[in-house]
Parts: sequence; C-alpha cells; structure tokens
Amino acid sequence: MIIQVSPCYVDMNSEIGGVANVIRQICLGLHENKMKTILICSNTELGKTVAQPAVIKFSEYLTIYVIKQNKNPLLGGGKLVRKILTSINDISLIHIHTCFSTLCDLSLQYAVKNTIPCVFTPHGKFSPAMFANKQYIKNLYFKWNLQKYLNKINEIVACSPDEKRYINQLGINNKISHIYNGYSEFVKTALSEQIQKITTFPYLLFLGYLDTRKQPDLLIKAFSQSQSSKKFKLILAGPDSYNLLNSLKKLISSLNLEDKVIFSGRVSGYDKWYLLENSMGLFLPSTGEGWPVVIAEAIGAKVPVVISKACNFSDVTKYGVGIEMEDFNVNKWADAIDSICFDKEIRNVFINNLNNISKYFTWTNITKQWINKYISIINETTVK
Repeated sequence: MIIQVSPCYVDMNSEIGGVANVIRQICLGLHENKMKTILICSNTELGKTVAQPAVIKFSEYLTIYVIKQNKNPLLGGGKLVRKILTSINDISLIHIHTCFSTLCDLSLQYAVKNTIPCVFTPHGKFSPAMFANKQYIKNLYFKWNLQKYLNKINEIVACSPDEKRYINQLGINNKISHIYNGYSEFVKTALSEQIQKITTFPYLLFLGYLDTRKQPDLLIKAFSQSQSSKKFKLILAGPDSYNLLNSLKKLISSLNLEDKVIFSGRVSGYDKWYLLENSMGLFLPSTGEGWPVVIAEAIGAKVPVVISKACNFSDVTKYGVGIEMEDFNVNKWADAIDSICFDKEIRNVFINNLNNISKYFTWTNITKQWINKYISIINETTVK
C-alpha cells in the first residue's frame, strides 16, 4: 500500500492548482498501474474550506481520506491522521508532500518511528522566498523538529536540481534527487465563449494564482514599457485567491492599459491548453516556487517561457526553451518580452527545442519515474 499525504484538498476528478495537481497525477498514475494507494488530504485550499470531511472510494485501488483542517495548519487533524495510519497494516511506503502542516509533519514522524519507507517532497517550501515568510518561527521549528526526521527518511525528492540546492543549504544530510513535474495533453473540446472572445488577437500569457509572490504587477509594468504592448495584449489567467484584482486594475488604469490587459479568471481543461498553445509566450516573474506545473504545461504546448530564477528552472537555458531572468528589473523584463515576441531567430530556436523535449515532460513519463522510485526504495528497504 502506497500512502500519499497532502496538506491541501485533492480533487481526483478535476484540476486544482500547484501541489494538489501534482499529487492528483501521481495518484492517477498509481491507480492506472493497479497499485493500491491511500491518499490522506485536508479539506482546504489556500486556507479556505472547499470540501467536507469524507472517506471516498475512488476505485478498488485508490481510497481518499479527506480530513478537516483548521485555519492554522499546525492545529488540525493530528489524532485522525495517526488513527488512519495505525489502521493500515500493509504500508509499503509513505510519500509526504510539503511540511509545516500537521497532516504532513505527523506522517513524517510516524514513518520514521515505525521504520516505514518514506519519501518527502518540499514543493518549494524551502526556497528562500517561501522560507522567509515567518522565517524565525519556521527556522526554529525546522531545527528542533523537521530536520532530524528528514535526515532519517529514505530520500528527499525535489522538483528540480535548483530546489535540491536550497535543501542542501539547510544542512540536511540525506539522499536528495529530483523529478520534474509534468503536463497532460487535453482532448480537444468546444472552447468557452470567453476564451473564444479573448483569443481573437495575439497575446502574451500569465498563468497562475493572482498572488503577490508571482508578481503579476511587475509583469504588467514590464508589458507597459515593452514595444510588444503596441501589437499584443496581455492575458492574466488565474483565480483571484489573494484579493489582488482591484489593485491590479488600478495599476492597469494608471498605465492606460485598460484595453490591453485582460483577466480571464481560473481556466482549466481545453480552455487552458488553448490559451497556452496560442500564446506568444508564458511569463512568470515569481519570487518563490517549487517548480511550477505551468512550466511543464508550457513545454507541452511548445510555448517559450520567460521566468525568474525563483522558478527553479535554470535548465531552461540548458534545454534552450526560454529565458531565465536574473533579477526583477522592469526594463530587463520588458526587453525579454520583446525578444520573445519580435526576434524570429531566437523564437524559432526555442520552438525547435521545445518540439524535441516536450515528450519527456508528459505525466505518463513523470509518473513512471515516481513509480520506479517507489519500487526502488521499497526493494532496497526490504533487502536491508
């Protein structure tokens, strides 16, 4: 039995965002390979309740325990998590996604204390910008609690080589590897009226939560200074989960860009794929990430990317599929936008490289890597 532990709600029937989507795809991969799996997840997304506590029998191979989570992630679900784990007699491996959550941290302790094979994936929790939020408390908690357990599990699997470096800097003395996130190609369906309407002109794309950490405001400023703003529009696709929409609209108004910048709200399925596939490029000036799934999706859609170093994908240069920005200088971002939009030679190189590597980032390929990792760890532990 493979156990997956998530601090956020995972809907197996539809996309959510970020970490939840990664866990969903891993669970679906295990399910398709007929490997018995239990998913333990909370009923919240970004601190908001989105589901009721329940036990869901997704199939004979996958059972989901949705646990009530308090607003403070360190205060909820502990007793129930222990009860669930204790009730399972044949746990082969526990995969814990992120930390600083009762669900995850108690599962980590349980795995170590009961010598159960265990994999941990931080999903960006240890990147500088994300670790800096409440850094003093996090650092104390990490030093006095998390670190000793992370040094005793089988393996830490980051989302990219860049994220591995952050983990090494924290003094964790354990095996650290990486597996990138992936993308799913969507079956072509009818587009929503909204997507049909806003894609009748050439555009640049931001795709993700409207979150200060992802800096859509910086992208708007850079777009306003670019030559591209005269020929293209900018679509910001993603939910306003952090209540930034009004302030962004004020910024757009101050820059006289009301007819140039469009908010689409959350997009999913073929609408999202179509937005990506037909954009001039994906632009993500984030200050802190694990390794965004949207980068894999852009690779799958064969769309060049312009990303910050904090997106943890320095391989963007190695693979030649976009531009990694060293800092958040607005003028430099404006120049990068214009390079993607107007330099045909650079653009053709990026697209040719995307055609060559996109197949390696499918979820089918990525979940195979996870399954092989699980089997390898389980076999090594059995031999020991």
